Amino acid sequence: MQVGRIVNRFTSDVGSIDQSVIQQWAGLSDQLMTTIVGLAISSLATPFIWVAAVPVFIVFWNIQQMYRKTARELKRLSSIQRSPIFAHFNETIQTLTTVRAFHQQERLIDVNNMNNDKFGRAMMAQNVCFRWLSIRLNSMSTGLTSLV
Repeated sequence: MQVGRIVNRFTSDVGSIDQSVIQQWAGLSDQLMTTIVGLAISSLATPFIWVAAVPVFIVFWNIQQMYRKTARELKRLSSIQRSPIFAHFNETIQTLTTVRAFHQQERLIDVNNMNNDKFGRAMMAQNVCFRWLSIRLNSMSTGLTSLV
């Protein structure tokens, strides 16, 4: 089980560095500039937008804080559920001749499928949490736009 966690951690870290970090920085700078320009243009056209925007930003902040706590735990759970997949794969590769000699392929396939199902449930919960946040923020943005 320890080998699976180590391999899982290593592949997750390398994957994050290779893919996520650069995309997140690009997305952050894009969203930051879009927000600044949008707020500047909106405040020039309708200065009273700040009366409605300040309470909405406070609500956004509270929703974001609640989301971050939940998302962190769900990310941890999905990472924990990924470890048995790597451990099982590693153990199967190391004992492949024994597995074939005792005709245990079907049993190991069932264990692998069970591990993948557990990981899939954790990932589904993570995706549902993200969709929850998306719906809340989009609804509030639409409401703010409707007021203006």
